[in-house]
Amino acid sequence: METKESAAAWSVINPCVQRVQNQSIYLRSNANVDFFNKFEGTPLDNASFYYRTLDGDFSLSARVVVEARSTYDAVFLMARTSNSQWLKLALERNADGSNSIVSVFSNPWSDDANGELLLGETAYLRISRVGNLWGLHYSLDGERWRFVRTLGFVPQGELYVGYGVQSPLGEGFDGEVHDLQVSEQPQTDFRNGL
Repeated sequence: METKESAAAWSVINPCVQRVQNQSIYLRSNANVDFFNKFEGTPLDNASFYYRTLDGDFSLSARVVVEARSTYDAVFLMARTSNSQWLKLALERNADGSNSIVSVFSNPWSDDANGELLLGETAYLRISRVGNLWGLHYSLDGERWRFVRTLGFVPQGELYVGYGVQSPLGEGFDGEVHDLQVSEQPQTDFRNGL
C-alpha cells in the first residue's frame, strides 16, 4: 500500500518557515543549522526535521529541489531515533558549487558519504527499511532508481521518519519537497533499486 502524505499533521524538531500547497512543501531553512555528529566533537542537532512515527518495513520517497546558496545547503529525507542515532539522504551543494547525493549515518558518530554529482537542482530520494536492513536510492525521473548504499540500522527507540532542510554555513535557502509518499511494501532488492 502506498500513500501520499500530508505535511499538515507532521511533528517538527527545530521548525523553519514552511508552506504546504497541494502535494508540495516549500521550506525556507534557518541559518547555520545542521545534523552532524563529528567524531569526538560536539554534535550539531539544530536543522529542521518534519516527521511522523513509523514502525515495520516501509519506503519513504519524495522529489526534492534544492535552491542552494551556500556549501552544504541540502534538502533531505531522514530516519531518526535520537540525536545520536539517525540516517539522512540528501541532495546537497558541494564545496565546488555542484550538487550531489549525500548520505550520512550516525550511531553515534556521523560518517559522510558523497555520491554522484548531479547537473540539476532536483532529484527523487528514497529510504527503504526491511527489518533492520536499510537501502538508500535516488532517481532523476522517479522511475529508474540508482543505488546509493545499504546499511544495518537497529533503532534504539521510537523511529521518526520525514524530511528537512539544513544550511550549516549559510544564511538559509529555499527547498522543496514534492510527492512525499510512504509505502508499506518497500523495495527489497536494494542493489537493483527498481
